[in-house]
Amino acid sequence: MKQHTFVVGNKPGVVVSCVTGNLTVHPSHEHSVSVHVTDEHEAVSTVQLYIEGDTVFIHDYEGSLELYVPYEKNASAFITLR
Repeated sequence: MKQHTFVVGNKPGVVVSCVTGNLTVHPSHEHSVSVHVTDEHEAVSTVQLYIEGDTVFIHDYEGSLELYVPYEKNASAFITLR
């Protein structure tokens, strides 16, 4: 399992596209988005992770993903699946 952490601001977002596998989202009290990838086909899969502003993009992955996203009562955030 590999972990990647991105520091985000007050309106974080996550966009997930071209991903095959399980996606689990967990709340976190940190001001960061943490992506845990489990590579079931290590030789074949690559994951593209990058951040633009407060939005983390996850693209092109085969395997299970776990996201830890900021959670605060009455805060705004989004996750988009494509």
